Amino acid sequence: MPVFKEGEELVGSGVKSQRINAPYDAIWDAMMDSVYHPEKYLSFMKMLSIEDHGDHIVRVSWQGDPHQTTEKIYCDKEKGEIKFSAPMKVAIVHRYNRDTQVLEEWLELKTGHRLPWMVAKSVIVASIQKTKELAETQSK
Repeated sequence: MPVFKEGEELVGSGVKSQRINAPYDAIWDAMMDSVYHPEKYLSFMKMLSIEDHGDHIVRVSWQGDPHQTTEKIYCDKEKGEIKFSAPMKVAIVHRYNRDTQVLEEWLELKTGHRLPWMVAKSVIVASIQKTKELAETQSK
């Protein structure tokens, strides 16, 4: 789990990328890469198993002792959205806005209301930047 130092800026209500200069399919592929290869985007994670159940994916990952997490991941290419739902009543949402060409990530209740995300902003910004760079590189 990412630990933050006192005084470090937190994600809060969400983080947005800079404009992504790539076709939508390249962006979606990069977003999906983070589902199947989380360790490339969040160095503290290690995927243990992943299963496709048709309407969702179940991923078990290790996030440092003793944090093993099982997530249901819902991928909606039409909406440009991936929701990582943990057993708690919250989900991490990755959504690409085709109009602004920006990827945004935030934490929300399963009711859809955003929550303050108490994670180091630098960790999520770096993850979004890797997604952006992969999409732009794939499109060349």
